[in-house]
Amino acid sequence: MITVAIMALAALMLSGPASAQTKIRVGKTIGGSGFHLPSYVAVDKGLFKGEGLEAEFIVAGAGVLVRAGIAKEIEFVPIPGGGSEAMLKGAPLAF
Repeated sequence: MITVAIMALAALMLSGPASAQTKIRVGKTIGGSGFHLPSYVAVDKGLFKGEGLEAEFIVAGAGVLVRAGIAKEIEFVPIPGGGSEAMLKGAPLAF
């Protein structure tokens, strides 16, 4: 009995702390659009969680989301039209 307790304690001490998931903010335009489908699927299928990410949707207008992405306040901005236009003008965005 003591051996089992010692082994359990050793296993507990050797196991590392549970890894916390990195929180990310994902932009979503008001009303949504087909461009957001990959984000919805990724959340529903646990793809973000599988990569250690906890995704939170941020709902706002496209212009607000693009500016938030440029300011690094949102990590993922799936706004191809406004985002592409901003990138062509030199904004540091990535899709």
